[in-house]
Order: sequence, then C-alpha cells, then structure tokens
Amino acid sequence: MASDPHLPDLPPHVRRLHLHLHLHLHRRPPMSVDTTAMHTSLYTPESDGPGYTPPLDVALRRARDVLAEKAGANIHDHDEMIRAAVSLEMRLRTLVAALDAEASRG
Repeated sequence: MASDPHLPDLPPHVRRLHLHLHLHLHRRPPMSVDTTAMHTSLYTPESDGPGYTPPLDVALRRARDVLAEKAGANIHDHDEMIRAAVSLEMRLRTLVAALDAEASRG
C-alpha cells in the first residue's frame, strides 16, 4: 500500500480498515438526488406511541437485560450496531415512560 502521510507507522490491516471506513463514511449521494425523501424518523409519536407502559421494575429489568445483551456487540459490524442502537432506544423510551408514569402516581 502506498505511503500515506496521515497514517504513518500503522500496520497494513489498520490502514486498510481506515481506508474502508473513510470511503464508507464519506460516500455522498449524487447532488441531483433529493435526500430529504430518504429520511425516516426512528420514532414518530403519532404512529409509534404511547402504547403499553410496563411497571417501572419491569422496564428497568428489561433495560438492564438489553444493556447486558448489547454490550458485546461488534462495533465493526454496521448491522449489529444498528440493531443495538434500535434496541437500546426502544428500551430507553420504555424506561422513561415508566418513570414518568411512576412520577405521576406519586
């Protein structure tokens, strides 16, 4: 691999990973593409909420379970990171709803 002044003294496999990540992260759609149509929100209150809110102890246990489960996710696996982020977001949203419900009772 050719010498890169920005990556001196790095092993070849690390340089290849850096190049792969750089190309992946800096990909841009063509300027003629309307990227606003490509956006879909992770959460839309009108269609996704409020739904069932479990008791606080159940929500807390489930949040801890998903934290433990996703702690071992491979940071280099894009799909695994997406699944972890969505799972954690869902459990956090449920935990906040359970805390809000608990606070309104007290």
